Amino acid sequence: MTAYRKCLLIVVLFTLFYSKADAQGGYPYLEIGAGFGFWKQSLQSEFASKQLPFYGFVEYGNTSRKMQFGLAVNTHTGFHFENFTLQPKFAELYLKYTLATFDKVNDNFHLFGKIGGAFWQTTLTDLGKPGVVSFEGKEENANGLGMVAGTGLAMHAGKLTIAPVFSIFLGGQGEYLAGQFEKQNINVGYYQAALQFSYRLYLKKGATDNQKIKCPPSIKISR
Repeated sequence: MTAYRKCLLIVVLFTLFYSKADAQGGYPYLEIGAGFGFWKQSLQSEFASKQLPFYGFVEYGNTSRKMQFGLAVNTHTGFHFENFTLQPKFAELYLKYTLATFDKVNDNFHLFGKIGGAFWQTTLTDLGKPGVVSFEGKEENANGLGMVAGTGLAMHAGKLTIAPVFSIFLGGQGEYLAGQFEKQNINVGYYQAALQFSYRLYLKKGATDNQKIKCPPSIKISR
């Protein structure tokens, strides 16, 4: 079974899972958002940060469940070493789970973790050296499968959510000539600290902005 068919199978299974959850109560929703990285570190030694990443995501969940299902694309990441730049992109398919809530202190906060698979694609560019033009601007591409994991603290304000998130992207080794005669292995993974913003769209009427289910008011019967 190919990786694409496995991803499709996961989507179908979780659709059925949440359909059952909807039948048991709760409010299904889509969480749509974007984030930007304010720090990152390459897993390949000597590669330094060049440009900060940007990503977009959409998640599907139900207020009666602690687990959400998400898709994300992380791009605009860049690292450099000498006259080379490395630009990895990750497309993620992941599960997010609520690890802890703080209802006794403030019910607008919760701690979450996420883990999933990813498809990555990278571009290694040779910027060239003074006086040597044969490799200047040459690009090499590589791709493969990897995984992503992370944790964050979500802060809710009605349907809006702000969350600092720390993630690790594991993509293994990409093979590049990098100006040599034989291909070299370069680790395409990295650590990332980001701040993301999202908006929740409920797919069922009746949900409250504080994401809680309200009981109907009691009815007094006069005799």
